[in-house]
Amino acid sequence: MDIKLAASSKNEVLIIKRLEILKSMLELEDFDSVQLQADKLQAENVDGLSDIIKTCKNSVHQTEKIIKLIDDYIYQPKTIQLTQHQQIVYNQICQEFDAILSQRS
Repeated sequence: MDIKLAASSKNEVLIIKRLEILKSMLELEDFDSVQLQADKLQAENVDGLSDIIKTCKNSVHQTEKIIKLIDDYIYQPKTIQLTQHQQIVYNQICQEFDAILSQRS
């Protein structure tokens, strides 16, 4: 696995864990801790978290809205990146498929 990809993957896991903690804090109505977690998430500078962070900072008592934003972020479909081997196999299959189609024409 590429080191950059591994680091990115590890970072994503940590962000998701922090979001789960944030959800727990909201459910416990521990709004001071929510602010602290929002600050830590903001420091990560990750695309897609801005709505969550903004809502936590401006409307911390909108618990259901924040939890929905968190769930949407965590469970949104992610683009799948093929490994190098998978990409090679995919390219070979596409070439073979194109060859079959060109023979039929």
